[in-house]
Amino acid sequence: MDSFEKLSAPVAPQTFFAEHWERAPLHIRRDDASFYRDVLTKPELEQMISSGVLRYPAVQLSKAGRFYPADSFSRNIRSGADTFSGVLNVAKLAAEYRGGATVLLPGLQRSHAPVRALTTALEAFFSHPVQANVYLTPENATGFAPHYDTHEVFILQIAGAKHWRIHEPLLPLPYRNQPFTNDSGVPARMLMEVDMAAGDLLYLPRGYIHTTTTSRSSSVHLTIGMTVMTWLDLAGELVQAAKEDVRLRKALPVGFASRPEAIAEMRDELAAILERLAGSERMPAVIENFAQRAKNTQSAPPDEEFRIDAEGTTAP
Repeated sequence: MDSFEKLSAPVAPQTFFAEHWERAPLHIRRDDASFYRDVLTKPELEQMISSGVLRYPAVQLSKAGRFYPADSFSRNIRSGADTFSGVLNVAKLAAEYRGGATVLLPGLQRSHAPVRALTTALEAFFSHPVQANVYLTPENATGFAPHYDTHEVFILQIAGAKHWRIHEPLLPLPYRNQPFTNDSGVPARMLMEVDMAAGDLLYLPRGYIHTTTTSRSSSVHLTIGMTVMTWLDLAGELVQAAKEDVRLRKALPVGFASRPEAIAEMRDELAAILERLAGSERMPAVIENFAQRAKNTQSAPPDEEFRIDAEGTTAP
């Protein structure tokens, strides 16, 4: 799977962006348990964990909304003068999983080529940074407490089933530094409940409050998190570029914090400044540089693969 069109099928990208992107959740029920077989399978995950190749923090444990300390399921191993840290104790990990803990593999795109191919394609299409996390949840388990994410979320149900409760946003499209807080502990009005089966896709715009549970089936799902670059980010770049304008480096009016009449003066001057920024000759260059930096930070496949023997030669 190497395109958003394939990921969102049978919903066309045009329909997705017109009706759902940053607007409303979308559940695609496919009735095809093998839909993501080219991206990730449950046996592949089991083999990756059992092999011991992954180490903390590439594997983490969570239960009832709390993460386990690393030393509760991993250890440091000495090899001569070297120390290998975060080596998994697979037996302990398995015991905690059977006891209701969720196994989390963050940033799986770094170690699994098919997942990396998908995240790379999505970054190229959206121009926003992407990360892939995997969650293995045992049967009869509850996930994190109700919360929202500050990034766009695509949930790919790889195996098993999971029940999602989705509530209306308390804060539409929260920015990255506006994490979920709800002192009352009562989420917003319930919007929908979704039973995710293997092959399904769920899209949640940032800000939608959600929580999950499993019942008689364990669950494996891959979460594609997309941290979007916003107009606020671009406007900030323009403001930073404007520091070369000496007029913007002048001091605010003397006594502005204690003179009520200064408010009107500051309002008028700020409006004039914003108008100058909107017509700034620097704007095209700022936008171009912003876009180029976004492109430079996108993930990319390795330039070449490692080979023990040079191509065309035979090992002795």
